[in-house]
Amino acid sequence: MVTAKELAALEAARLVTAQKPRSLGLGTGSTAEIFIRALARGKFGGTCLPTSEKSAALAKQLGLRVASPMELTSTELAVDGADHVFRMGPKLVAIKGYGGALFREKLVASNAGKFYIMVDEGKLEKKDFLIPVEVPRFAREFVLGRLGDAGFEPGLREKEGKAFVTDNGNFILDIPMKKGSEARLPKLELELKQMTGVLETGIFTKIDLVIVGKADGTVKHHS
Repeated sequence: MVTAKELAALEAARLVTAQKPRSLGLGTGSTAEIFIRALARGKFGGTCLPTSEKSAALAKQLGLRVASPMELTSTELAVDGADHVFRMGPKLVAIKGYGGALFREKLVASNAGKFYIMVDEGKLEKKDFLIPVEVPRFAREFVLGRLGDAGFEPGLREKEGKAFVTDNGNFILDIPMKKGSEARLPKLELELKQMTGVLETGIFTKIDLVIVGKADGTVKHHS
C-alpha cells in the first residue's frame, strides 16, 4: 500500500517530469528521498542542485546529473519536504530543518524560480512545533542569550549525546513554539534573521505549491 508521504512525493515527481525544468533543487529528508528515486526512475534529464551531502550522494548513485553551488546558483524549480505547513489567509508558511539541512534548503529555495513542498496530511495538523535556527559554533552562547532575552527557551540540538553538526559545520538551536503561535512566523523570521549570529531559520514563507498526500489515497494541491 502506498503511504500518504509516498503519494505526495510521486505526485511531485510527476509534475517535475511534465514540466521538464532544466535545473532542479533537490530537498533533503525521507520524502525527498522518495522523490529523488522517482525522478531517477523517470529518467529526469535536468541538472540537480542538492541541499545536503546525503541527497547529493543518493542522486549521484541513481545516475542523476548533480551540480555544485559553484556550477549552479539558481534553479527553475526546487522541491522539498517540510516538517509543518500552515495556511494563514492566502499565505502558506512552512517549518523545515528537523533534518538539519535548513540553511542549504533555504538558500536553494530562495534562488529557485518556483518552490514546491510535498507532505503527508499529518504535516498540516496544528500542534506544538520547533523553529530550527542555524548558528556558527562560536556564536552559540551569544544567540542563546539573545533568544532568552527575547522570551524564548531555545535548546542546542544534540545527536547521540553530542551537539548536532550540520553539513556546513554549524550548530542548530531549536526554539519551542506552542500550537496557535504560527501567526507570528512571517514577522518572527525577520526578527530572528536580524540577530547577529543567526545564519538562517527554518521558517519558509516563499512557497508556490504544497502537494499533500492523504490517507484515503488522494492528493491535493494548495497554492
